[in-house]
Amino acid sequence: MQLTTHHLGGTGRPLLFIHGNGMHAHVLQSMAQQFPERECIGIDLRGFGHSECDTTESIHWSTHGDDVRETLTTLGLTGSDVFAHSMGGGTALIAELQIPGTFGRMAVYEPVTPPPNWAGRIDVEATLRRRNQFDSHETAIERFASKPPWSEVLPGAVRAYVEWGLKPSADGGFELRCDPRHEANNYRAGVSHDTWDHLGEIAAAVLVMCGAESYAAERSAAIAERLGDGRFTALDSLGHFGPMQDPAAVAAAARTFLG
Repeated sequence: MQLTTHHLGGTGRPLLFIHGNGMHAHVLQSMAQQFPERECIGIDLRGFGHSECDTTESIHWSTHGDDVRETLTTLGLTGSDVFAHSMGGGTALIAELQIPGTFGRMAVYEPVTPPPNWAGRIDVEATLRRRNQFDSHETAIERFASKPPWSEVLPGAVRAYVEWGLKPSADGGFELRCDPRHEANNYRAGVSHDTWDHLGEIAAAVLVMCGAESYAAERSAAIAERLGDGRFTALDSLGHFGPMQDPAAVAAAARTFLG
């Protein structure tokens, strides 16, 4: 399956962007704008943004890895550097584990790669209860911006989430492109893959970033330690949505590593 990709700006050596669960490429637009010297290309994973998904049944994250690799091969982007957030980070690590050399240098922010029998936070029930229908884009923006986690990010990220993440609905209003059931199934699948046990097999240089205030900070540090060539940095005052909270700070840390 070839995924939908988006030009997010810049010229030069390609830099790929892979989003977190429930999101799409354009939530990382502000991050991409920090790299004008690179051709920034955003990827919508299967069932997110403008990449279609045939089913709302459970999906294994290895499928996302396969999709990403096939897309990069088709577009001649294999071996490009990547910045990936959350589920996107987990997917990037899976793709690189499947076929070494899928990426060049990898900067991942709080990749979802939990240890076996992890009993931490997943947002399945809250996701299934999420409002899915809106009268207008502005109504949706007001709704999402009024409560965490979107109330904690830059206004432009909320607007991008809505403007690229809604589609016309049958009743004349708008609905989320990503079915909440698909998002919930991806949360469930995110704790069922065994990437944690194979992190040491990844030879690519990987920078693992996290927010110092994030619930995933300790796990992110452990991931970096297990990687074959992992480095780690924690960014003050940021949480799990750090790339949308302070894209300049996250991009500065990534740029030093990516070159």
